[in-house]
Amino acid sequence: MRDLSLSLPQSIFQKKTKGGTSNFTHVNIAILSLIVAFGFLYLFQINSLGTRGYEIRQLEQKIATYQDENKQLQIQSSSLSSITKIQQQAEALRMVPANNVTYIKDADFALR
Repeated sequence: MRDLSLSLPQSIFQKKTKGGTSNFTHVNIAILSLIVAFGFLYLFQINSLGTRGYEIRQLEQKIATYQDENKQLQIQSSSLSSITKIQQQAEALRMVPANNVTYIKDADFALR
């Protein structure tokens, strides 16, 4: 019977020269350095986003505080400008209503 063995050319099994190994080493170093660079870039971005989120929360808290303060000031302003409060303040300052008011007619002046 015939021998049915597979014969491959001898050149496939020959060892590579040093020059070929050097190319793979440079490629491996380049890939490793890219992985490290992208890793640092990723960490930088995550840190930056976390910091921005913290700053946004702080600003939202300030906005809420200022809105509450604004509401309180509006309430205080409306209570101070109420007619009863103004009358009470006028009495406390001993102001009296004006009597015998004399109005000046505009026909007496050259306003036109």
